[in-house]
Amino acid sequence: GAKFHGGECVVEYDLASPNLSIAWGICGQSSHDMLLAQVLQFYFGSWDRHMEDLNRTSLLHQISDSLDTRGLGGRVESLQAFTTPYSDVSLFGMYMVGTPDDGARPEDFNAFQLEVVRRILNAMECMTHETLHKA
Repeated sequence: GAKFHGGECVVEYDLASPNLSIAWGICGQSSHDMLLAQVLQFYFGSWDRHMEDLNRTSLLHQISDSLDTRGLGGRVESLQAFTTPYSDVSLFGMYMVGTPDDGARPEDFNAFQLEVVRRILNAMECMTHETLHKA
């Protein structure tokens, strides 16, 4: 099966728009903690510039109002939390898509994506048992 290799960075320039993901290795797919990872993925949710009224309860949607999504020249299209299970170590992370733009490179979005992660971690500090149960 597939194995996770931490620290891997793959940059390809043949996509129509920048696509960037950041992920952390977590428990394997058979772990009881995998359910928690899937609940957190649902809680973090997604944000899409063209569907701002959809999924208003997701954390990514809530923090998107305070993020400078248009400060990158309006080049952030969507953000989405994801969980990818593997037998040994699963991945938990965030995937981002930018607008098609000849001048945009995946590296241009690194600081923005890290700011999103920082805000998610700050919001998790305020997460209550009720919020987690609701998710």
